[in-house]
Amino acid sequence: MSMIRINLIRPSEERSASMVSLKSVGLMVAMFVPVVLLLILGWAYLKLHEARSELLLAEREWEHTELRQAGAVRLQQQLATVRSYEKELTGWGRSRVPWHIVLGAPPPQVPTNMQWRTLQMQQRFERDPDARLLRLHRLTIGGRSLGAQADAQVEIMRTVWENTPPLPQWVERAVVTVFEDDTTPGAAPEDRVFEIDIRFKPGRFHAATRE
Repeated sequence: MSMIRINLIRPSEERSASMVSLKSVGLMVAMFVPVVLLLILGWAYLKLHEARSELLLAEREWEHTELRQAGAVRLQQQLATVRSYEKELTGWGRSRVPWHIVLGAPPPQVPTNMQWRTLQMQQRFERDPDARLLRLHRLTIGGRSLGAQADAQVEIMRTVWENTPPLPQWVERAVVTVFEDDTTPGAAPEDRVFEIDIRFKPGRFHAATRE
């Protein structure tokens, strides 16, 4: 038995027998690629924003670190300045003569027939061989010694300055520089005027104790 097959579909109306046509695939690709690219760009933007945030945070932390370091440097400089002032003030205190002690020691030893008339204090500054600063003190006492034992009394007064504690701690030497007749009206022939020059040990700014 023979069969006759008639194709009623025009060639232009023919369709692919597959479930997905090439046109559909192309349309899907055309839609999918931009989405993927958009996702990739979004992820890249987020990463870039995160990196910028981390960089900004690092910069701020670095700025804070620099500020702390600058503050620490300033504090160290201020501390060095304060210590310098403290050292200088300590040196001045160390180098001075305690006059309230020095001038209070001799009076009990002064002979009753001796009078002090003048008292001069001097100080000057020098440097030792190591170029360290020294303060030098000098005291000159002038007065009258009455009676036949005037010379002995003046010598006693001189030795008081060199030997009576605590004076030797500061006094280097005492010398009679003037001893002569007293020309004061009413003075006796045996009366004398005198001056005693007292030199003190150098006051050292750098030492813990006086030499």
